[in-house]
Amino acid sequence: MKSILKVTEAVVLSLFFLFSLTACGGGDGGDGVSPTPTPAFTTSDLSGTWYVHGVSSGGTNPGTIRGTVVANSSGQITGGSYIHSDGTVATLTGGALTINEAGVLSGNATTDIGINISVISGKMEASKNMLSFVDATDFGELDLVIAIKAGSSFTTSDLSGTWYVHGVSSGGTNPGTIRGTVVANSSGQITGGSYIHSDGTVATLTGGALTINEAGVLSGNATTDIGINISVISGKMEASKNMLSFVDATDFGELDLVIAIKGN
Repeated sequence: MKSILKVTEAVVLSLFFLFSLTACGGGDGGDGVSPTPTPAFTTSDLSGTWYVHGVSSGGTNPGTIRGTVVANSSGQITGGSYIHSDGTVATLTGGALTINEAGVLSGNATTDIGINISVISGKMEASKNMLSFVDATDFGELDLVIAIKAGSSFTTSDLSGTWYVHGVSSGGTNPGTIRGTVVANSSGQITGGSYIHSDGTVATLTGGALTINEAGVLSGNATTDIGINISVISGKMEASKNMLSFVDATDFGELDLVIAIKGN
């Protein structure tokens, strides 16, 4: 009888210890004690070449922008350039970016054409390969920008699947927002999809093709059942191959910034 009581007591104590350890968060961080830490960010995470695609709203010159920003591990801007949809080309001549531990971005950039850019606020994604920010120029432009870091290797087959697209139009004859899907095969051919514009226009994609180079830079075109043809001017796929951003133009004058996320 005494041996049975001792065994029972040991089992109860073991269960109590296990319950106490679980209640205290044991195992959450993989070491049995501490919870998994939130990824921290440092200025060195900004180092590299970033492909930027953006849209301007308000100010004197609405439209889209595309280009690159090169930064070093101290956040100093050491190169890059961008093209505005009106044809303006600017080379980045300096500036600096800062990022805090939470990944919140701020900073400024200067150009060779006298346009100074102030990054008001931005946020880096946990993978540290993508960020978004809003900025303002001293010429009154207000921009939303998506930046994707260079890296990884890509092929046309990475485009295969259903992509959920959300975008905004600036300038042109019909500013607003768009939402929908694009379906592509492993050869980059557009085989389906549709979108809705915020003015109520509905369009079905009837064809077109997308191409992507080894660096993940995107271009292509799409046709619709309502006679609108879309030209993808420039885009960039993120290293996970599940997200990309691009700017496009239609033959009706719309200028769009689009974010595309791959479905399951």
